[in-house]
Amino acid sequence: MTTQPRKILVTCALPYANGAIHLGHMLEHIQADIWVRFQRMRGNKIHFVCADDAHGTPIMLNADKLGITPEELIAKAKADHVRDFAGFNISFDNYHSTHSEENKQLTAEIYNKLKANGFIKSKVISQLFDPEKNMFLPDRFVKGTCPKCKAEDQYGDNCEVCASTYSPMDLINPRSAVSGATPVVKESEHFFFDLPAFEGMLKNGHVLAHFNLKLRTKCKNGLRVVYNNGIFHVMHLISVLKFPAQKINSSMFG
Repeated sequence: MTTQPRKILVTCALPYANGAIHLGHMLEHIQADIWVRFQRMRGNKIHFVCADDAHGTPIMLNADKLGITPEELIAKAKADHVRDFAGFNISFDNYHSTHSEENKQLTAEIYNKLKANGFIKSKVISQLFDPEKNMFLPDRFVKGTCPKCKAEDQYGDNCEVCASTYSPMDLINPRSAVSGATPVVKESEHFFFDLPAFEGMLKNGHVLAHFNLKLRTKCKNGLRVVYNNGIFHVMHLISVLKFPAQKINSSMFG
């Protein structure tokens, strides 16, 4: 009996476009490459793809520190990553970047379809704002005194001394980890994906049927947290597009 070749899509965790490839990256990609080469030798059709994760506040801040644009930092990181992977003969079929026209168009399409069907919700949230850098501060970009144990120089999400978790707004004497300035409180509109609307489908046994027991349990526990919190933040989706969410429409992307 002739067995039809399998079609297999393989990828690895995307390296962040903010620094060099480290041993952890290389270990994972070499292991994947060994498996990919084995499958090719068996006659299976493999699509081995990966990309740089090119979005996030650390990239913007590092580029500012280096005196270059985020786009220049992203381009340099990709060139370095491609060179390093090629030096270890990693056999990608395609190595790309999340900072691409294809990703922008696909993200816009996903967002617009979700919004058109009523699955994007908005909510005004109070956040700490750096008046010197003119930017909102994620929790890891705020430092101050722990509101529980009073340990100093702790991040805005948890204390490394007493292990307490809290909101950046709870910090005593908060300061921006970016500029050192005292942040002010400002409101901003955030956009959320209405994940609980899909609770029935996601809890359906067929969706998780191909996962092993440990992974099924982890997914169910994670979904339970999301259901309890109500909605799922989609600001990463918006950051990929680099446009204010309320102004996104398909005409912007041709």
